[in-house]
Amino acid sequence: MSVDFDPVRLRPNRRRIDPVVMAVMVVVLGIAAAVIKPWEDRRPADVPVPSAAPAVAVATALASARPAAIVPRSFQAPGPPPLTWSDLAPAVVGREVWGVAAVILGPPAATDAPPATGYLERWSPAVADGSGADSALIAGDDQSIVALGVTVPSGEIADDARIWRLHDDGGLEWIDADPVGGRDVSGTLLLVQPGNGGAAFTSWAGGHYRIDILAGDGIHRIALQVPGRFGNIPAPDPWPTAPADLVAARTGDPSVTRQGPFAVVDGVSVGLSATAGPLLDEAAEWRAELDRARAKAAPVAVVHLPRATGLGVMFTEHAVVDSAGIRRLAPDHTLDAAPAFGGVSSLHGRTPFLVFTPNGGGAWEPGVYAISATWNDPAGAHSGTWHIELRPGALAGGPGAATGPGNGG
Repeated sequence: MSVDFDPVRLRPNRRRIDPVVMAVMVVVLGIAAAVIKPWEDRRPADVPVPSAAPAVAVATALASARPAAIVPRSFQAPGPPPLTWSDLAPAVVGREVWGVAAVILGPPAATDAPPATGYLERWSPAVADGSGADSALIAGDDQSIVALGVTVPSGEIADDARIWRLHDDGGLEWIDADPVGGRDVSGTLLLVQPGNGGAAFTSWAGGHYRIDILAGDGIHRIALQVPGRFGNIPAPDPWPTAPADLVAARTGDPSVTRQGPFAVVDGVSVGLSATAGPLLDEAAEWRAELDRARAKAAPVAVVHLPRATGLGVMFTEHAVVDSAGIRRLAPDHTLDAAPAFGGVSSLHGRTPFLVFTPNGGGAWEPGVYAISATWNDPAGAHSGTWHIELRPGALAGGPGAATGPGNGG
């Protein structure tokens, strides 16, 4: 008897291809194809840059041989731009007499009314008080005062203005304020306090002020009263509290200063750019400061050093100082200074120096100062005065930088 069997496969069964393995193979083949021949439709991508920096050219790096596309973008600094005359001019009315102008925020415009400028002007004439001084009163309430300034008679030009705040001890604090930029055709000079925290300006607070105006015939002064939030004139307030961590000038080392005027700040000597010359009065110093950009020499050092505890001069090598003193030209001629101290710098051939400090310590207040001295050295006898403006606000270019030409504020 015979039995037939179905054919039997002697090799093992074929295994099914794993889907994961298949996916890996597809990816590998795709990469290989891309290396052999790049895709024809690849294009450079535009890379946005923060708007407004001086047209920066930016391009993406590509494997393609085509030139990368350049996408210019500009960079815009954070915060609103400063106010200009184009913003405030619609609210300003030209007047040909001495007076004080205040620009305030106006009421919001009605939805069915034409667009409004958003600003209103309040003006007060400068009235003589019998003592040769002028005074003015800004009528108002709790409206925010954006700018303060002056009007001048026909034919006069207000070259610059400084605004001081009166405190309860009779002292005058120089307020950091900048003239409004742009072309003014109304004969009005307005000043705005720089803003904080991204604001375009700081509102003028109520209180007692003095505005000094440099005009063609000298300096005019107007005592100004500004109302507070409820329409009353606040009494003069105390001075702002001085920093408690100031470094006394005596602990500093001014020997690193080569020659000329310097300030001692946090124990370090900061050289001041000013040349010795004749002693100037307040108006002449002010004009010299405005004209320093055109002058061959720098008769006035203009700096913002709120922590300066000493003002001094490094003389010439092997000099003998005969006399030296410091005086204040603005806001007044009252100066309470401690006796000067000095020393000799061995780094520059036995060069003497003198340092002046405020009486009672602390930092020198913003104002205009003059250091005068006479001395002898191997070259002969010398005399001269260095003028220094300690500004209340920061200057462009660093703590010891001079401001550019134009109104000083």
